[in-house]
Amino acid sequence: MNRKNFYINIFWQFILQGVRYLYPLMLVPYLTRVLEPSGYSLYVYILSITIFCQVFVEYGFSLSGTKDISGQSSRVECGQVAGSIIQARVVLSCLACCSIYVFSLSNSLLCEHKFLVLLFGVAACARSFTLDFIFQGREKMKSITTRVILSKTIATIPVFFTVSSSNDILYVAVLDILGSIVSYFWSISESKKLFAIEIIFVGLKKTFKALKRSWLYCFSDMSAVVFTNFSTIVIGTAVTDKIEIAYWGLAMTALGAVQALYAPVFKALYPHIVIHKDRDIIRKLACIAVPIIFIGTIIYIFLADFCFLILGGKQYISGSYVMVYTSPVLLLSFFSMYFGWPVLGAYGYVKEIASTTIGSAAFCIAALLTTQALGEASLTVVCIIRCITELLLCSSRIFFCWVHRLL
Repeated sequence: MNRKNFYINIFWQFILQGVRYLYPLMLVPYLTRVLEPSGYSLYVYILSITIFCQVFVEYGFSLSGTKDISGQSSRVECGQVAGSIIQARVVLSCLACCSIYVFSLSNSLLCEHKFLVLLFGVAACARSFTLDFIFQGREKMKSITTRVILSKTIATIPVFFTVSSSNDILYVAVLDILGSIVSYFWSISESKKLFAIEIIFVGLKKTFKALKRSWLYCFSDMSAVVFTNFSTIVIGTAVTDKIEIAYWGLAMTALGAVQALYAPVFKALYPHIVIHKDRDIIRKLACIAVPIIFIGTIIYIFLADFCFLILGGKQYISGSYVMVYTSPVLLLSFFSMYFGWPVLGAYGYVKEIASTTIGSAAFCIAALLTTQALGEASLTVVCIIRCITELLLCSSRIFFCWVHRLL
C-alpha cells in the first residue's frame, strides 16, 4: 500500500501544529506579565467558556465533512457539501453568541465584561469557518499549514504592540477575528485553485440534513471539551484565589502544547484510514508511540518549574505542581485520541466514540459538581478527577477497538 501521502501529510501537520502552539506560547509569557494575575485569570476564564462556542459552531464538520469530501468525486457535490456546512455554521454562530451573552449576564465574574465575552465568542465562532475539511478529504495538508501561518501571524504579532494592560484585552479578540477572516477567504480561493471546488449554497433542507448527519460528531467533541474547560469554570466559581485559575490555565497551556504534537499523526491518519482502511499501520504506530510518550511524560514532569517560570514568571512557579499532577493525562490522552476518531471513527464506529466520550464527560461533571457541593473543589482534587476521566476514556476506547477487532 502506498503511504506516501500519509507521511507527507504528517510532515505538514507537524509544521501546522508547531505554528498553532508556537504563537500562543510566545503570547502567554507576555500576557501573564502585562495583564497581571487578575487580568490573566479573567482572560483564561473567558477563553474556557468561549471554546464551547467554537466546538459548537465547528459541530464536528471537520470530521464528517472530511468523510463526505473523501467519498465524493463530483466537484458540484463537494461544493454543495461545503455550502451546506457554511450555512449551518452561520445558524450555529448566532445561537452560540446569544447563549454566551445570556450566560455572561448571570455570571458574577463576567457580568461586568459582557461586551468582552461576546467579542471573544465571535472570535471563537470565526475560527470555525475555514474549509479545512476539503483539504483533509483530499489529503492535501500543505495548504492548511501555509494559511494558518499567515492567519496566526496576523492574530498574534500585533498583540505585542496593542496590548499593554488588562484594559486592552479586547484587541486580542479583534486581531483573532481579523486573522480568521483572512483564513476563510484564503481557504475558498485555495479550494477553487487546487480542486476546482466552488462554494454552492443550498436550501434549508440540505443545511438541516448536514446538521442532522453531524450531530453525533458534535456531541462527542462537545463532551470532550468538558474535560478541561468545565474544570476551569468550576475552579472559577469555587476557588476564591484568582491566581489558582491562572495556575490551571498555565498548566493546561503546557499540556495542550505537548498534546499538539500528537495531532499531526491523528489528522493525517484519519483520512488515510477512511480511504485505505489500513489496519496494519494502526498497530505499528501504537507500538512505536508507547516508549516515546512514556519518556516524554517523565521529561515533562522534570521541566514543570522551568515551564511555569518561562510562561508566567517567578510569581507563578509555586503552581507548577498542577503540571505534575496532570502529567498522566499526557500518556492516557494519546491513546484515547488515537483510538478515537482516527481508528474507531474512520471505521464508522461513531456511536462508540460518542458513548465513551459522553460517559467520561458525565463522570467528570458529576465528580466536579459533587466536590464543589461538598466544599472540596481544590486544584489538587480537580487534577485527580481530570486524570481519572482520561483513564476511563482511554480504557473504554481500547475495549471497543478490541471488540471490533481493530487491534
